[in-house]
Amino acid sequence: MDEKDLTILNDILSKYYNDSHESTNIKERIVSELTAIVDQWMADIATTTKHPNFDFAELGYGLKVFGSYRLKTNSYDGDIDMLCIVPEFINRE
Repeated sequence: MDEKDLTILNDILSKYYNDSHESTNIKERIVSELTAIVDQWMADIATTTKHPNFDFAELGYGLKVFGSYRLKTNSYDGDIDMLCIVPEFINRE
């Protein structure tokens, strides 16, 4: 691969596969806000179901981010893969 090919490749990668600073900030804010919502939801349910001292974070519960966003390999228009892990006393109702 010569210098010209590398330049073309870098142009393509930067155009389609690099998140802009602005897009990254927006996605980070979204993840942060959703995490806060899920944490509050679990805390509210824990209180009403007689589990007020349940330490969700220590036990690995909460909103988990994975995929290309977590690996920092997502494109500017890529989605954010998330999974909400909750204890068995929390359900969808």
